[in-house]
Amino acid sequence: MFWYEIVETIPMLKPMPSTEFHALHEAVERLYEVFARYPLITPVTGCPCCTTPADYAMLASKPLRQLTAKDLRKYATKALTTWGDVNDFRHFLPRLFEAMFFDNLTGEVNAEIVFDKLPYGEWRTWPQAEQDAIEQMLPVLWQTRLDTFPSFVNGHYDLLWADDVEECLCSIGQLVEDVSPFLATWLHTDSASAIYHLAQFANSIVYHNGKVDGYWQPSQRASLLNWLTNPLTLDTLETGFLTHFDELTIHHDEFRPEVIDFLFVTLGMNIDWLRTLKP
Repeated sequence: MFWYEIVETIPMLKPMPSTEFHALHEAVERLYEVFARYPLITPVTGCPCCTTPADYAMLASKPLRQLTAKDLRKYATKALTTWGDVNDFRHFLPRLFEAMFFDNLTGEVNAEIVFDKLPYGEWRTWPQAEQDAIEQMLPVLWQTRLDTFPSFVNGHYDLLWADDVEECLCSIGQLVEDVSPFLATWLHTDSASAIYHLAQFANSIVYHNGKVDGYWQPSQRASLLNWLTNPLTLDTLETGFLTHFDELTIHHDEFRPEVIDFLFVTLGMNIDWLRTLKP
């Protein structure tokens, strides 16, 4: 058995106050401000084999901020490749990111797919203010994810999305070649949530027999695995899990002792196995 198999038995950590998301909301508002110069020009047409007039009408049916994750699901997967041009995408970009972060668009579409639209749209050739707004959002998004466990999805905390920290980092990796600054932030974030995310990730790597899954670039896969198997990372995970473990049980009087023992034993075995991997 692995972490994901018993995650539903873990009680919620104390929810983060809404003020903790203030920085991420501000980053999204900055996107709206910077990309406001791109109006909606209707219809936003696409490949007739993949899209329909009803799809075009859906995008124009509501003000941008009122489009739901369901409204955006199809466009998010097909933007630029078979639906609309780069200016259309820049019009929808703030709402796409907002929907991913707060309205469960990632329940409809993999975040990596949406982030990968930016390199496809050659975002490094966009005006500097637009590049800056996106770049400045990334560390804010990352810190918010590290500070939230279970993840904040669709207005509530959801254990089923406990593994999306890896999806978040992989999404960031679509925009930056070197993810080591984000890994350093993870290692130096001394909180229960960051440690539990790290434990989740470690168990996932063991489950996949030492392989990094997802949309990573080959060089990123290697550096990520090297970082995880580094003794400093594994020591931090081991000591951090012990240090913060009480936060799993403090608000749950009936948390089963056998589950506690299981978590200790499973994580311990997985850490020992990861120590045997060669960089």
